[in-house]
Amino acid sequence: MHTYDIVLGKRTVNYSAWKTIASAKGSGVDYTAFEMNGVYAYDRDEATFTQSVYHHADPALLKAANAVKSSYKDGSVVEGTIGTSNEWNNQIDRMLYLNKTVGTSCEEMETDAAAQICRTYHVPYLGVRILSNTGIYGENFDWKTGAACQNYVLSIVGEYISSNLK
Repeated sequence: MHTYDIVLGKRTVNYSAWKTIASAKGSGVDYTAFEMNGVYAYDRDEATFTQSVYHHADPALLKAANAVKSSYKDGSVVEGTIGTSNEWNNQIDRMLYLNKTVGTSCEEMETDAAAQICRTYHVPYLGVRILSNTGIYGENFDWKTGAACQNYVLSIVGEYISSNLK
């Protein structure tokens, strides 16, 4: 994927929520020896906190986004997994590792938290993430990507309203 490409978050994952396998002092660090711990969100129907690794998009919102994706001319639009963490990954092997282990299509810092809140309060949810730069291809940050994504989101909202809120 390149700058201006958009990921429709069919699912999100907080990839900083993991637990390492125990090891002795001095044995080094193995970033492959972990299990996904997931994050907790309150399930109002069950009246308890549930632990989830992935949060899935609302099907009607995802359908609306796919219905208008041909209108987006600045890049490609794909379904994928939006990875959330408080990390700035600049190592290509780390990016590829996250793609392989947890399925990330892109990385950022907010989307999975929004998904948790929406799940808690039964609000339809879809993460839409534009790539403003890419480490893999060495493409620098482009601030104009924000407006391109906003325009695409407006087309999703229009489609969703016309298809679901009659």
